[in-house]
Amino acid sequence: MIYISIIIDILSYILPFINEISNILTASNLKPFKGLYKRCVDRYLLPSNVIKIISKNKICTPQELRSKIIIDILGLLGIIINIAKNAIQFGYLTSILSGIVVVMISFVIPNLYLQRIIISIKKYYKLKYRNSSIIIGLFFIAIGIVVMIGLEKLIQNLTRDIVIDPELEKYIYPR
Repeated sequence: MIYISIIIDILSYILPFINEISNILTASNLKPFKGLYKRCVDRYLLPSNVIKIISKNKICTPQELRSKIIIDILGLLGIIINIAKNAIQFGYLTSILSGIVVVMISFVIPNLYLQRIIISIKKYYKLKYRNSSIIIGLFFIAIGIVVMIGLEKLIQNLTRDIVIDPELEKYIYPR
């Protein structure tokens, strides 16, 4: 029997990275993942004179927009689950600090550096086959998940005895 807490733990660690996983799969140009999370812009955000200049493949189709929105919602849901899990189990401070860590490790750092790292490794090792991007990307996402779990456990241990609202927390989080 699988306990709901195990499922929540898994979702709270995997879902925040779903956006980056989708980016990696889409960038691989493998047929099953084409358009999964295409880098394109919504035509309604562009003035009509700019739409004429931009190539058609840079403007999202309705299906591509739906796919991106669903993936973004799943990623945000994972962050929310992680914060809520820590709030219920450990209190306000732990959930806030863990939430900051999750956002930094699953969103900010990968958006800034993951593609650069993948391209640099492929150039350095002269990797030519498509799957190398997927393998490298998923490897670094796995490292991110391990780091996120480790930092979450560290935060939980460091903030275990800190109480922000003693009146409320004595009923919710008996220590």
